Amino acid sequence: NRLATLTAGQNAALRDRTARMEKLGAELTMYAGRVAWIVVVLGIALGIIVTRSIVQPVKELKRALLHMGRGVLPDRAVRVTPDEIGDMATAVNRLAEGLSRTQKFSQEVGGGDFETPYEPLSDDDALGKALLQMRTSLAENERELEGKVEARTEELAQQKAHAEEILGDLQDSISYALRIQQAILPSEQERREVIYDSAVFYQPRDVVSGDFYWFKSVGSRRMFAAIDCTGHGVPGAFLSLVGHNALDRVTKVYTEPHKVLDKLNEHVLMLLRKDVRAEASIPEDLLRDLAVATEVGQGASHVGGQDGMDLAMVAINWEHMKVEFAGANNPLYLVREGELKEFKADKYAICSFEPGTKNYQVQTIDVESGDTLFLATDGFVDQFGGPRGKKFMRRRFRELLVETSALPVQEHEAHLRVRFEDWRGDEEQVDDVLVVSMRVP
Repeated sequence: NRLATLTAGQNAALRDRTARMEKLGAELTMYAGRVAWIVVVLGIALGIIVTRSIVQPVKELKRALLHMGRGVLPDRAVRVTPDEIGDMATAVNRLAEGLSRTQKFSQEVGGGDFETPYEPLSDDDALGKALLQMRTSLAENERELEGKVEARTEELAQQKAHAEEILGDLQDSISYALRIQQAILPSEQERREVIYDSAVFYQPRDVVSGDFYWFKSVGSRRMFAAIDCTGHGVPGAFLSLVGHNALDRVTKVYTEPHKVLDKLNEHVLMLLRKDVRAEASIPEDLLRDLAVATEVGQGASHVGGQDGMDLAMVAINWEHMKVEFAGANNPLYLVREGELKEFKADKYAICSFEPGTKNYQVQTIDVESGDTLFLATDGFVDQFGGPRGKKFMRRRFRELLVETSALPVQEHEAHLRVRFEDWRGDEEQVDDVLVVSMRVP
């Protein structure tokens, strides 16, 4: 029994130990699980810390470098940490700051401020040294350019002064030419002494004109003409001086319009083409008096090609109420009781043919009291204007002459001028304009 009791006691003690060991194992297992969870949590926390302290700064460095690689400065500095990555961040921040200063420096130098300061990043900053050299070179170039500009400005000022002097001389010469041309044109009183009831619409395109009108009394004849010299302005004006002088001289001998035109062709052609002088029977006084005008005009006009004169000339005999007309391209218009009749001219200009090869024809016309005669150059007809910018043309011009003939002669000039300006509008005047009118008493 004692053995059984001892055995039972040992078994009970063994069961007690086993129970305690199982309990202790369960507690150890529980503690081990807790430790494992703590280790996992600590690992995650450590990973987060590592990510924030290493990966994030690297991402910021990458972002900053990518921006600068595209030429864009970062909008904020890279965060600096107390490690190797922080050293790299410091370098990148210095680079960004240096680029910002470089940008500002370049803008100021580009704006002409060559005194703006610049400090290189280091003694080995090649870009900084290049920028400083650029500033020095640009400053030297600007000083050199300013010197050239000043010299060129002075040269241009001298050229401008010289050009203004030449222009002044030219304007003085043209003004003098205008006075000469005005001197050869008959005044209103002189014109009315030849034909009392007459009018002239005269509008040069430039200061001086290639068109001119001419009135003269020779015995019982009353003569007048409208002449259109090739060109306008100074060249035409020079030729008009030659033509006017020749007309005055020729009509001292000849008074029939066709003979006047024949001799005018011979004389003017002789003066402006030396090759026909030897064959021309020109009085020496005419040759001498016209030589000056020829010498002046030779530089501006080259007669013998298409240059010359178109004109219409009328000689009136009041006793017989007859008109003699001869024309070189330009016709005579006669308006009687609202009906217009056009008398054609010969189709060759003064200076367009050799003397003796052709002759101008005369037309003798019976006129009546109240008839209105018109002579004109082609300036009015050829003027562009109206609503479509077209030429005035002869049909419209004939209608205008009929309309004008119904007015008193004293109103002709004003009426024609108003109609011309209304038609021209904003268009440039293309040629000299001349219309001469008279009424048979």
